[in-house]
Amino acid sequence: MQHLSCGFCNGAMETREIPVYNKHIGISLVILGLLFSITLVGIFMGVILLGCGVYILVSKKNVWICNECHTLLNKA
Repeated sequence: MQHLSCGFCNGAMETREIPVYNKHIGISLVILGLLFSITLVGIFMGVILLGCGVYILVSKKNVWICNECHTLLNKA
């Protein structure tokens, strides 16, 4: 396991998974997709919104977070 020290406070950093997008937007897109899918006309739009919402909810990225000062660094 690779250890990294913070450039601001010299504290230890650890890796974490955080969401890429806002979770509330994903939930609202899933709800809108379900509501659109009820009607026969809106089923195509509902499936697209539902897929986008699920993608937003499951997208995560790995970052380095300092335990002391909570600085975030993207993990490349």
